[in-house]
Amino acid sequence: FLLLCGDAPFGGCGGPESMEELKENILAGRFAFEPANIWADVSLEARDFIQMLLVTDPNLRPSVEEAQHHPWIRAHHKETRSEATLSPNVVKALVSFKDMPITKRLMLEVVSFTLLPDQVKDMGLEFEKMDTDGLGEISLHCMKQILTRSSGGHEALSEEEVEEIFNAMKVGKSEPRVHWHEFIAACLPECHVDDRNLRIAFDRLDKDHNGFITLEEVVQLLARDV
Repeated sequence: FLLLCGDAPFGGCGGPESMEELKENILAGRFAFEPANIWADVSLEARDFIQMLLVTDPNLRPSVEEAQHHPWIRAHHKETRSEATLSPNVVKALVSFKDMPITKRLMLEVVSFTLLPDQVKDMGLEFEKMDTDGLGEISLHCMKQILTRSSGGHEALSEEEVEEIFNAMKVGKSEPRVHWHEFIAACLPECHVDDRNLRIAFDRLDKDHNGFITLEEVVQLLARDV
């Protein structure tokens, strides 16, 4: 809803609604496709998709798999994702990432959270190439599908190498899939990182804001993420 019209469905983004009205709208699932001049350019299929999702009863909402089969989603879905070729530079970055010390991998993950869309716009397509399930995450199976075949100017990797890359990107976490920021952390050399990103990342690590990062602060980061 927000991406299609620039406003939130229930109000509250600088609009005239009070917090109480906003709460009532959310609980009642009350929204409208307004203003009309904006929504006039949005297809009926897109509106139907939104109405299907914005349902107050969670038991009546579609699952992720069901939502993926909606006509509006299928019309824009890349059916040939599994045949796409990954950038050789991205593959090189992934291989280098797995050989880094865990502390460096964690630092890169902190930096990944500071990047703006324009700084990672080229990475979106690369991520989609490995997200062959179309779930917004990368499974080990999907990663093997792409990296164990030779294409796009890079040599095929062994299944063992792919598993090492996958585990390195997870940095010890137990989830069975790689998320967007973990992918960006591994591909940081291909992103447009600037001093602003480094300063924000530094400030997040410098918990007591004394101008330097202590060993204790690094250990706290390791203990939290591993």
